[in-house]
Amino acid sequence: RRLLHALRGAPTIGDTMDSSLTLPLVIHLASVLPALVLGAWQLARPKGNGSHRLLGRVWVALMLVAAFASFGVGRNGLGWIHALSVFTIISVTAGLYFARRHQTRRHRGWMVGAWLGSLGAGIGAVAGPGRLLHTLMMG
Repeated sequence: RRLLHALRGAPTIGDTMDSSLTLPLVIHLASVLPALVLGAWQLARPKGNGSHRLLGRVWVALMLVAAFASFGVGRNGLGWIHALSVFTIISVTAGLYFARRHQTRRHRGWMVGAWLGSLGAGIGAVAGPGRLLHTLMMG
């Protein structure tokens, strides 16, 4: 934890709030941040080709890792925000199911919903005073 803070030149999180960079949080951030970027890339690119399928598999893995890791994040156990993780697991799984059955419209709907939900959760985490990401990014 201290190494991460030293590299950033930021004060120790423990000095400013009760939270710390736990392993589940690090895993969550290390998977959700690239998933947001990769998801935007996937939405902007042509669909149905081999690279879309390969990058889609990577995106699904990142999203599922982020969702499951989120259950280990939080100061007071599970909260309402974890409902978004359940939604992510359901929507990514449904999107994959429909892709495998070539039901493109349904696949797109579930995957776009999962990406938008993650984007919204990220905005909420950064914008929400008292949240760890808010403290890390805004001071």
